[in-house]
Amino acid sequence: MSVKVSEVSLFRGFSQFRVSFKNRILCVKSLRKAVNQVSNSEREMWEINIDNAASRVCSIYGSEVAESVFRRYDAHGFHDLNPCYYAEVFGDLEMIANDN
Repeated sequence: MSVKVSEVSLFRGFSQFRVSFKNRILCVKSLRKAVNQVSNSEREMWEINIDNAASRVCSIYGSEVAESVFRRYDAHGFHDLNPCYYAEVFGDLEMIANDN
């Protein structure tokens, strides 16, 4: 009979864990949604800043110079630029635009 009691207590513990696990999944999903929203707004900020810097470089030195910055990072523009290079591309474009 003690075996049955331990099985029941294990089952009860598992049920409590399951409920807790479900709540944690909901929290993780909510957190991921919030992170994605921040990531999307951050991506939009980078896009605006990089596009503005590229436009200034184009107006001063021509489009070939701005395109060369993207080519260094294996991209043709912001649309296929790896997010890990956003800061570097922006920095390069800013440096070129402000190098008067």
